[in-house]
Amino acid sequence: MNNIKKGSIVRYKDGWREVRAVFKNTVNLGHIHGSKTTLKSVPITEVKEDYQGWYDLWSQSETYRCM
Repeated sequence: MNNIKKGSIVRYKDGWREVRAVFKNTVNLGHIHGSKTTLKSVPITEVKEDYQGWYDLWSQSETYRCM
């Protein structure tokens, strides 16, 4: 059983995305700081929950440090 939920930060291919919707075998993904769904019907087997990996990288960015 997967633990992917709407709002989860997941690793997909070469970057991170936010889960916008979860279905039985697929998820819809969007940019983390955006509001639109950009990828639809992505197989749930191709995404991996990875909030900590994203946060570690984000907290080192200049944008984050200027907040």
